[in-house]
Amino acid sequence: MEQGPDGQQITRFNDYVTSTWVDFNATFPRALWNQDENTGPRSNNHLEGFHNSLKKRMPRAHPVIFQFVKELKKIETADRRSRRQIGLGGAMRPRARVDRDRDARIERLKQQLATGRRSGIQFLDAVGHFIKLQNPPKVTPDLAVCVNAHHQ
Repeated sequence: MEQGPDGQQITRFNDYVTSTWVDFNATFPRALWNQDENTGPRSNNHLEGFHNSLKKRMPRAHPVIFQFVKELKKIETADRRSRRQIGLGGAMRPRARVDRDRDARIERLKQQLATGRRSGIQFLDAVGHFIKLQNPPKVTPDLAVCVNAHHQ
């Protein structure tokens, strides 16, 4: 950590993060938490959406347990019905076009990085532009080396 605050606590925290999440022999390997190869949800927004809809179903902020269980049973019934229809060949609700387009673009950028058609810096710049970073951090050669090393 050449740039950053000095101090023993900062050094210990940096060592913890590195040994737990970053090193090749980390406690939690990258494949467990890294979203690079993920083709499913990359956030918990779907869970936040469920929670929001559940809150709207409740008559008040802190319902009695019986009302809460009753609403959960209604949700479960609807979910079982939907899964049964899909299992019998029914169509699933398609994802929004904007989400499909975004995912396809991210996948193309990842493929270009993996095949060497984009350097690490070009990849980071394209992703930053794509997600419309307001004040993108300066991409340093060290960061680009990390991205390139991950894809080799």
